[in-house]
Amino acid sequence: MMRERDELVKIISSANEWEELNHKLLATGFVNEIYTDRNKFRSLIQTVWSNNNIHTEKEINPLPGREVASNGKTYFIHGLVHDNPLVSINPCFKQYITKQLENHEIICEDGFISWFNNAHSFNEAQHFGFNKLKFSDFFTSLCDSIIHKLSGEKEDELTQKVRGLRNIGELLEVRASLFKNYLPEPLGMNSYLYVQGKGTIHGNKGRLPLRLERYFYEAKEAISYSEKNNLEQLHIVIGCAHELPLEYLLQNRSLLERYK
Repeated sequence: MMRERDELVKIISSANEWEELNHKLLATGFVNEIYTDRNKFRSLIQTVWSNNNIHTEKEINPLPGREVASNGKTYFIHGLVHDNPLVSINPCFKQYITKQLENHEIICEDGFISWFNNAHSFNEAQHFGFNKLKFSDFFTSLCDSIIHKLSGEKEDELTQKVRGLRNIGELLEVRASLFKNYLPEPLGMNSYLYVQGKGTIHGNKGRLPLRLERYFYEAKEAISYSEKNNLEQLHIVIGCAHELPLEYLLQNRSLLERYK
């Protein structure tokens, strides 16, 4: 059973394209058909991966994440969690993160810019027009938040962990819960194109989905910022879901030239 699980994880990890993955799993007997329902196949693989993947941290200082050496520069990619309408991050935890990176060059998502005095923002709200959120959308989000709080529903374990974050150990627990569900790259990014029948990030048909546009934008902005400021090292602070895509894109910079 353990050998089968390891083989399954290995097959998924080594696949770049979803059609290729389907054929490999069919050839090895893990599935018995070529799926025509792309959403169903993606959902199946997501479940299989989440149930069998074991997340291990790659230790780097001063915070966990990924390290990428590219064109004479080193990028440290730190996946964290920031405030949202339902959860406010403990101020003590924010101060802890601030302290860890206070002497480093930082570029970060808009949601983290208030955590630091020395950070440069990706300014995604302005670039993608997020700051033009319709009032109806804002009101709906606000109502959902209020209803959730008044309903008395018990929060899931992960939400409780995020709300109670205080130190690096608890951050590692949150990361383990989240990263267990993230597909390996480029399979993860390609999943958004696969279900739409738009190829892959290496051969895309049409415009990228917004989520992928953000990943590409962040990678290009990080490179541009480090080069313009002649930085040897740059710390990139983003949401956890962005960490693996950014690692892959910084390791495969030729992809960034495909999307100007």
